[in-house]
Amino acid sequence: SESGRPVMLMHALAANASFWDGFCAEAGDDFLFVAFDQRGFGRSPVPPRPWTVEDHVADIEAVRREHGLERFSLMGTAVGGMLAMFYAARYPERVDAIVFTNPALGVTRHNSMMRLEKMWAGGGMAAIADDAVGRAFGDLPRDERYWHYYNEIFLRNDPKGYETTVLGMVDRSVEEVVASVSCPVLLIGGGLDIITPPDGVARKIHALKPNSRLEVVADAGHLGPYQRPAAFARIAVPFLRETA
Repeated sequence: SESGRPVMLMHALAANASFWDGFCAEAGDDFLFVAFDQRGFGRSPVPPRPWTVEDHVADIEAVRREHGLERFSLMGTAVGGMLAMFYAARYPERVDAIVFTNPALGVTRHNSMMRLEKMWAGGGMAAIADDAVGRAFGDLPRDERYWHYYNEIFLRNDPKGYETTVLGMVDRSVEEVVASVSCPVLLIGGGLDIITPPDGVARKIHALKPNSRLEVVADAGHLGPYQRPAAFARIAVPFLRETA
């Protein structure tokens, strides 16, 4: 809805704005959703250098200005949620609330560099797709939803965009800013998430921000709003209404 409560949507690493299509369809007409391809992914340009957390925050601010949003909520998955937290710490006067799904502390060096080395050896995104998408879906079925993500979202990214994002964000952590985030925060984990299990990372962030809320969707993997859009909407929508 053009007159709804504004919510900016931040997709997971190596995704694009279509990540949110199912969630938006389930969320109803109360919101003005603003979803964009984050720098280096989808139709957005590939950065000329490693793109840092601060660069991504500047991109979010540019989108905010372009859409004329004075105050809005942010919803992000994994790395997208990490960027939402950094933005809220930098611009607290702009953010009503954050929904941080499949919470991640940041981009870990070991796994990220292993994937980059596979890409550099040849094959681009295809060289890491089985591992990256497979782990993101975990024990969920390899159904039409899985193959759509694999072929139409993950593989369509430019390997250089993945590289510049990872190199720009590696070793950065939500722990740097969580104490500075003053708005309400809802954490939603996936019970089948083997990358950032809710009993680990989500509970750690919850402990660092005691006034946050923590919920878990039992049958979701690492890409919760894409994998289980209706379940995530049932949790996120009431929170977004309450905090707008």
